[in-house]
Amino acid sequence: DPFWAACEAAGFPVHTHSGEAPREEMGDHIGIYLAEVVWWATRPMWHLLFSGAFERFPGLKFVVTEAAAYWSTDLMWKWDQYLGGGHTTKKMAALMKGKISKLPSDYFGENIFIGASTMSREEIRRRHVIGCDVVMWGTDYPHPEGTWPHTLAKLQSDFADVPVEDTARILGATAARCYGFDLDALAPVAERVGPTPALLGQDPSRRTDPAAVAGARWWKDEYQVRPPV
Repeated sequence: DPFWAACEAAGFPVHTHSGEAPREEMGDHIGIYLAEVVWWATRPMWHLLFSGAFERFPGLKFVVTEAAAYWSTDLMWKWDQYLGGGHTTKKMAALMKGKISKLPSDYFGENIFIGASTMSREEIRRRHVIGCDVVMWGTDYPHPEGTWPHTLAKLQSDFADVPVEDTARILGATAARCYGFDLDALAPVAERVGPTPALLGQDPSRRTDPAAVAGARWWKDEYQVRPPV
């Protein structure tokens, strides 16, 4: 706890990065590594969440980087179901009594963030389930699997049909909130490097559908999921 307290006090988000998986027992079987690498990068996240670290240190932020974002949707669904709803699973909530005060998904965007290098189109399609206030798009420069030197083309391809407000959050605003960036100080840089909605071929009249956002985490209504008590 002294370490988490220091990170919170200093405003330092804690990060994990893909590549954490131990390799000694895997030998040359790269498929095993690829199957487990995201699990190892995300594992500290649920240790912090379910141990109540975010309750004791509400300003603490944890960021999973370069481990994609696809995994978050099913984790949020099942975690919420375990703790807040469902005849066969709500019994788990009793074991967590006093540890956390909210549904696990409610910590995403407040304490938990995802630095998603080169997001897939499917992840962008599921952006409201993951949370535009959770995910932060990255180029993964200079790795060969990243977008450079075709970053603009990738953005144009993936975000042309995405509302401007969602795009702004995924490409910059969420990161600014997570890391406490000074947006006024960064405005000249943003003006210089963009990208602008016009450059991405976006229709400025396209707006985020509030109903799509409200219904994205469908399990909360389907399972009548409520915070643990």
